[in-house]
Amino acid sequence: MRSAPPVIWREVHWQRPFPIDAAMELLQRIATEPSLGAVRLEARASATGIRWLIGLEKPQIGTGTAMVKQLTGARLTAPIGPRIAVVSAGRIRLRHPALSLTTERIGAITRSVLAALAQANRDGDKLVVQIVLGARRGPHLVPEAVEDPRRAWWQLLWGTPQAPTEVRSSLKQRASQHGFRVEMRIGAAAATPERRRSLLTSLFGALRVAEAAGTRLHLDGLAPASVNAARRPGSYRLALSVPELLPLLGWPLGDGPLPGLPAEHPRLLPAPPGLKDGGRAFATTTAPGVIQTIGIPIQDAAFHTILLGPTGSGKSTALLSLIVADMTAGRPVLVVDPKADLVRDVLERIPEHRRGDVVVIDPLSDRPVGINVLSGADRNPELVADSLMAALKGIFDNWGVRSEDVLGSALLTLARTPGANLLWLPTLLTDPAFRRKITGRIDDPLGVGAFWARYDALTPQQQAMEIGPAMNKLRTFLIRPGMRAVLGQSESRFDLSELFTKKKIVLISLNKGLLGPEFARLLGSLVVGSLWPIILGRSALPQEKRTIASLYIDEVQDYLALPASGDLADALAQSRSLGAAWQLAHQYRDQLPAAMRAAIDTNARSKIVFGLEQADAAALAKTTRELSAEDFQLLPAHHVYVNLRQQGQQTGWFSAATQPPPPVVSDAIEIRQRSAERYGRPVSEIDAALRRDLHLEQQADTAPHNASTEPVGRRKRA
Repeated sequence: MRSAPPVIWREVHWQRPFPIDAAMELLQRIATEPSLGAVRLEARASATGIRWLIGLEKPQIGTGTAMVKQLTGARLTAPIGPRIAVVSAGRIRLRHPALSLTTERIGAITRSVLAALAQANRDGDKLVVQIVLGARRGPHLVPEAVEDPRRAWWQLLWGTPQAPTEVRSSLKQRASQHGFRVEMRIGAAAATPERRRSLLTSLFGALRVAEAAGTRLHLDGLAPASVNAARRPGSYRLALSVPELLPLLGWPLGDGPLPGLPAEHPRLLPAPPGLKDGGRAFATTTAPGVIQTIGIPIQDAAFHTILLGPTGSGKSTALLSLIVADMTAGRPVLVVDPKADLVRDVLERIPEHRRGDVVVIDPLSDRPVGINVLSGADRNPELVADSLMAALKGIFDNWGVRSEDVLGSALLTLARTPGANLLWLPTLLTDPAFRRKITGRIDDPLGVGAFWARYDALTPQQQAMEIGPAMNKLRTFLIRPGMRAVLGQSESRFDLSELFTKKKIVLISLNKGLLGPEFARLLGSLVVGSLWPIILGRSALPQEKRTIASLYIDEVQDYLALPASGDLADALAQSRSLGAAWQLAHQYRDQLPAAMRAAIDTNARSKIVFGLEQADAAALAKTTRELSAEDFQLLPAHHVYVNLRQQGQQTGWFSAATQPPPPVVSDAIEIRQRSAERYGRPVSEIDAALRRDLHLEQQADTAPHNASTEPVGRRKRA
């Protein structure tokens, strides 16, 4: 006698809502596919929740699993955990087995069975409904005259009693449907016999909700080995139609809340198989099944990333994981942080081999690192001036033509002047002697030369009217010590181009709670704006030498601006080929101007979305069929839906949870001090240098009014 083929088990992750019609269709299809042989269906409950399994003999596993996927959209995986053995078991039989169980209360029976399964909620509790589907039964006719299946033996003494109308109706109800010969078992494991008995009694009581008039379920004792091995029975006790069987399976049928099951929203969507984290992991998948670590490989990161979610949702944690991965890999990193918390967290996680690469730009430091946004002999002065103008326009309201003309010409003039810095701007506009020294060295009679000729021809009162709007906008900011300290260093010890050329880790700490939001916004915008000419300059390098730099900007709407002639969509596309990978974060979509929002939607191919407010949730739901607005709204903190760029393709949306922050490995204070000592200068020294540079009028008053040939600014020490 040949032994039965081994049973292969698969865990079934049903999609919710799970329509009753779809479940019915699946059972009907199994009933019309006898080649599948005996099919085992289990609902297994424990303190961790309810699981569903299907067991098929090895030759039929491929056909059976494909059928489940195609008809219900369910996902099947290898079992997440073992099928824990039960200690007590029982077998269900039906009094008057020819009569039909009810088929009118599928939802109520389903909830009753699930509620009973959910009672297995203590450590060590296990509760199982196991159904073995045997021979198939097709629809057939019921004769007009049929004996009553409820008859007692003694009634035969007076002839064969005929079934009354209601009994014949019950017989016809089952006969009209496809069905199976069925073996139905339940089993339990628990810490004590009393607990096992209680669980089995409750589950059996829930199954009895399916009884109809004339029927009654009974529970007989059974050796637990029959459940544990899922053996085929010697004889099948039940014959059930598909509608009778369906609610007894413990499947999560219908919509809305169901006992013992997590809420339907937010949905847990599986990730496609074979994802690679590329050493830049930030989250793990949350859908049942194989747990994957997910990340964005650096080559895919060059297609840019957007993180969307309100304060407290977990954006900073995801950013921190990516930043630490980039630092560990030796990449250039720039972080713009409007709260200073992220910079602090990064400083506590600097790998040992990168601690000498850290540059902290903090206007609140007593030894600040300077950024001369006008410097760089290899940069295009026109592009530098345009980038700074774009940053200023993004800050100031009511920007007029006059302000743009004045500041545009002044910025271009300073960008062409070696040793100049942004703090020279007010003096250039208000001090004739200083202005003559600067403009006299620029030979551009048809450009800025024409502007200054016209400007110098004005009376002082006319000049004041001309520059008044611009000066009013700038003076408030340029007189601030923090702004002077960072932007007023003509001979800064750090040049922003070193981010790329020396693979620096540049951390820009903009504590807007202490600096003021407008000041923080202006400083951050000017620094980010000055990146653009540097990025474009990388086009002169061979492709293989353009090491990808990771640029992180939180509250992107405040700090990302481009030249007036530029377009963010084009800039992001160009950045991709020039080795600049932008990771942009913000709280809600309406923060972004329409053009910026459209550019980021199109060009940030990796999207990481946290729990959203109603308007944003509705907007995101329109972009996908898999998720509703309710899904996006109900995501808990540190949980995300992501659609990533992976190996040149989009993954589609799936659910994940961000990883906890990497461990602390470094002393933030020590690294700050090292950065300040290496790249910073005392505030008093910076102010003294500015006074020397800007008080040139003392010499100019006694000099001829023609242009001086002496260098402007500070002379380098011999």
